[in-house]
Amino acid sequence: MTKYYKNIPLMIGLVGLFILINITLFAELLPFVDKELERVLYVLNEEKKPIMPPFGPSSEYLFGTDHLGRDLFSIIMLGTKETLLYVLLISSVRFLVGIPFSFLAFHKIAGTHSLLAVSNRLFTYIPSIVTIIIFMTLPPILFSESRPYLVVLIIALVELNKVTSSLVDEIRKVYKHEYMTAAKSLGTKPLALVNRYLFPQLYPNIIVSFSLDLARNFVILAQLGFFEFFISHVHVQLEDGSWVFQNTSLMWPNLLGNILSDMRGPIWIPFFATLAISFAILTFTLIGNGLTKQYHSKYQS
Repeated sequence: MTKYYKNIPLMIGLVGLFILINITLFAELLPFVDKELERVLYVLNEEKKPIMPPFGPSSEYLFGTDHLGRDLFSIIMLGTKETLLYVLLISSVRFLVGIPFSFLAFHKIAGTHSLLAVSNRLFTYIPSIVTIIIFMTLPPILFSESRPYLVVLIIALVELNKVTSSLVDEIRKVYKHEYMTAAKSLGTKPLALVNRYLFPQLYPNIIVSFSLDLARNFVILAQLGFFEFFISHVHVQLEDGSWVFQNTSLMWPNLLGNILSDMRGPIWIPFFATLAISFAILTFTLIGNGLTKQYHSKYQS
C-alpha cells in the first residue's frame, strides 16, 4: 500500500483543500480584506484628473478592482465560502439521489434503467450546459424566491447520469465476484448483502467520484458565469425603464460575465477569477486522482 506522504497528487490536493478551507473560515478576519467591499467612484491621476474604475493591480489593490471599484482580491477571498458552498450542495444532492437511483437502475426497478439509458443518449447529443440554461430561464425558476435552491437541484439532476452510470458499472463488477454469489446462495438478505459486501467495495469509488464531481461543478458554474446566468439574482429597473437581472452574489464564476470585453481592457478581472476556479478544479482533481492511486495500491497489496 502506498504511504500517504508518498502519494504526491493526494498531498498537493490536500494542501490546496487546506488553503481553501482556511480562506472560507477566516477570510473576513484578515486585515487586508475589505469586508465592506466599498466602491471607489474615481481616483485622481498625477494631473488631478478623475479616472473611473476598474483600476488595475497596484500596491493598493493587489488584484485590481472590478467595474464597481471594489477590491477584487477581497471579492475573491469573501466569495470563496459561497462558491464552495454551492459546489458542495450540488454534488451532495446529486449523490444523495444518485446512489439509491443507481441501485434501482442496476436491479431494473420502476424503469430506472431505461431512464438512465435515455439520459445517457440524450446528453451525448445535447450538452448538459444547454439543458441547465433552458431550465434556469423558465419563468417559474427565473422569478422564484427559491431560485438558488431550484438551480442547485437543476444542475444536480441534469448531471445525474454521470454519477449513476459510473456507480451502476461498479455495482455490476462487485456482483460478479465469487463472494457475492456465495453470499446470495447462502440466503443472505438483500439489505445485509449491501451492508456487508457491496457498500464496503463501493465507498472508495463514491469518495473518488465525489471529489472529481466537485471539480466538474466548478466547470459548469464557470460556463454559466461566462453566459451571465447567475444562481441568485434580483430583477431591477434601470433609469431608461428597462428591466434587467443583476447578480447578487460574490461567487467566482460571476466575475466572468464580461469576459469578452474584459479581455480587451481590465483583463485582470477574468484572469484572477479563472485562476481561483482553476486552483479549486486542480485541488479536487488531484485529491480524486490521489485517492484512486491510494485505493488501487491498497487492494493490490
